[in-house]
Amino acid sequence: MLLIAMVMLVLGGCSSISDQDQERVRTTQETAVKYLAKKYGIETEFTYYKISPPDFAHTVGHTGHIKGQEEEEVFVLVNYDNMQIESVSVPEGVKEIE
Repeated sequence: MLLIAMVMLVLGGCSSISDQDQERVRTTQETAVKYLAKKYGIETEFTYYKISPPDFAHTVGHTGHIKGQEEEEVFVLVNYDNMQIESVSVPEGVKEIE
């Protein structure tokens, strides 16, 4: 019984996200939302994120959709060191407004 509890504690701890990573996700998501609104004039909702391993890249990828249009997927990769947009994918037909 103790072994099961220890395994659950270890596995549960592995799935949690650090305060630093939570802040990175929050700030990069805000950056992505603002970027898409300014560059393409679209409002987005992000439903998934992936933090790159820090020895590979300092980025967070956000995947979601245009608000009210769940089939219209968007993706934004943001560097959390300088809040620069590294990559963007928007639905075909969505054009830059600038």
